[in-house]
Amino acid sequence: MDLKKENPGLFLIYALSLFSFVNYNLSNYILGLILIYTTINYKSFIEYYKKDKLLIIFCIYMAYIVISSISFVYIYPEIYKQQVYSIMWWMAPWAFIFVSWIVRGRHEIIYNMFMFCLLGFITNIIIKTDWFLIDEWLSGSRYKFGYPWLLTSLYCGIFLSCIYIFRSKFKKKYILGLLAIVIIFLFFVLIISQSRGMLVLLILLLFFSLIYNINNFRDKKIQIFITFLCILIFSISQYKIVNSRTSEEKSTYSKILSSNINEIPYTSIGARIHLYDYALYLVKEKPFFGWGPGTSATRYLTTREDVEYPVNDKLQLSRFTHLHNIFLEISVRFGVIGFIVHLLIFFYFINICFFNKINILKDNVYTFFLTFIFLNISFNMYDFRYIYKDYRYVFIVFLGIFFSRYMHLRNKITLAL
Repeated sequence: MDLKKENPGLFLIYALSLFSFVNYNLSNYILGLILIYTTINYKSFIEYYKKDKLLIIFCIYMAYIVISSISFVYIYPEIYKQQVYSIMWWMAPWAFIFVSWIVRGRHEIIYNMFMFCLLGFITNIIIKTDWFLIDEWLSGSRYKFGYPWLLTSLYCGIFLSCIYIFRSKFKKKYILGLLAIVIIFLFFVLIISQSRGMLVLLILLLFFSLIYNINNFRDKKIQIFITFLCILIFSISQYKIVNSRTSEEKSTYSKILSSNINEIPYTSIGARIHLYDYALYLVKEKPFFGWGPGTSATRYLTTREDVEYPVNDKLQLSRFTHLHNIFLEISVRFGVIGFIVHLLIFFYFINICFFNKINILKDNVYTFFLTFIFLNISFNMYDFRYIYKDYRYVFIVFLGIFFSRYMHLRNKITLAL
C-alpha cells in the first residue's frame, strides 16, 4: 500500500480529532479556523451536499442540536449553570461539512496517522509528566498516563504502520528492525494502558485485518503472530489485577440475583448495575428531550431535590462521572429522540461498511478506520469516555462514515475501469 496514493487530507483531519484529546488548546484553535473557513464558504458546501443523501441526516442532526439546546437552556436553566460549556460544542456541524469537502480529494497532504499519534504521545509526556508513574506500569493497575483514546489511536497507528511495512519492498534488515521497535512499543503501551480497552482493540484488529485486507498467507501469519504476542504480554502484565477483580466480584454475583438493588455492593460490576438502573429512571423522568447535552448525570443529577430516585445510597452514585454505557448516556442527555438520531447515524455506517459494497474495498487504511469506530462502539457499551464532549464523539463517528464512503466509491470507480 502506498500512502501517497490515498487521500492524506482526511488522515490529517481525522488525526486532529484524536490529537484534540491530548492538546485541547491547539486543537481548539485549528477547529476554530475550520469553523470560520466553512462559514465563509458555505455556498460551495451547500452545493456539494445537494448531491448527497447525507444531507438529510445532517439536517436532522442540526435540527436536533438546536431543539435540544433550547430545551436545555430555557427549561432547565439551573442545570445549565452547573455545566462546562464553550462555543466548541457547536463546531461539530461545521467540522462535519468540512470533512465531507476534504473527502473529495482536492488536498494531497502527505501525512499519515502514525506520525500524528506519535506526536500526540510525545506531547502527552511533555505536558503531563506528573502522570508518568513507573509504579503504575509494573503493578498492572489502572493507568495514570493520558487518555484511553490516545492509546487507542497509537495502537491503530502502529497496526497501520505494520501493514505498510510488510507490504512495502524494504530490505529485510529494515523490516526486522522496524518490527522489533513496533513490538517493544506495543509492550510499552500495553503496560501503561487500560487493559480491557486494549484487549478489545487487539481482538478487533485481528478480526478485521484477517477479513478485509491481508490476502497473502504469509502476511496473515505475521499479523496473527503480532496480535497473539500482544495478547500474551497483556495476560502476563495484567494477571494480578484480573485475579483481584475476579475475587472482588464474587460477592456481587449472588447479590445481583436478589430483588433488592440496595444489597448490591459498589464493585466494578455492581456499580454498573446501580448506574444502569439510575439511568433508566432518569430517562423515564425526561423521556423526549432528555436532561440536556453535556449533562454528567451521576454527578449533578444526584444532587437535585426533584430527582427522587428510590435508592438509599443515591449520593453514592455521585462518585461516578458517567453512566458507563453510551446508549444510556445518550438517552439521558438527548432523550428518546436523540437516541433515535444516533441510531440512524450508526445504521448508516453499518450499511456502508457491510451491506452495500462489502467486496469492493481492499485497502488497509479502511481497516484502520473501521477498527477504530467499532472499538469506540464496543468499548462504550460498558464504559463512556466523552464527558462534556458530545460533539467529539459524533465528530469521530462522522469522520469514520465519510472515510468509509469515500474509499468504497473510489475503489468502485477503479474496479469499473
